[in-house]
Amino acid sequence: MSKTKSNRILIIAVSVLLLFLIVFTSLYFFMKPKTSKGGKNIVIAVTLLDMSAKEYPVSTDAEFLAGALAESKLVPESDLAMGFVTTIDGITADSALEQWWMMTVNGEFSDYGINDLPIEDGSRYEFTLTEGWDW
Repeated sequence: MSKTKSNRILIIAVSVLLLFLIVFTSLYFFMKPKTSKGGKNIVIAVTLLDMSAKEYPVSTDAEFLAGALAESKLVPESDLAMGFVTTIDGITADSALEQWWMMTVNGEFSDYGINDLPIEDGSRYEFTLTEGWDW
């Protein structure tokens, strides 16, 4: 293969790679969750294994759920920093018992973690202590 032909192939490959990078970056920015500024009233609910539940009404200007959880002091700062809830309302999921906190928004599973989940006024964010990795 001649040097000119291999240079053309390399240029085409790099161009295709850059095109894919541009397309996928653009898609991300158009499809990422949108936030809204200003005051919002939400409910954060915590449900335990025995199905007992507590509800915490929260008024916040935060744009993402992590901000509202920080303001309400329901989740420790260490969980907020890692973006993964292991403790809420003073109750820590015990990984030795295969416990974890399932999060739903208005009864639906969330596609986002607490750092990326935009808050919507009037929404309900529920954390349910769940046992067993095969739910």
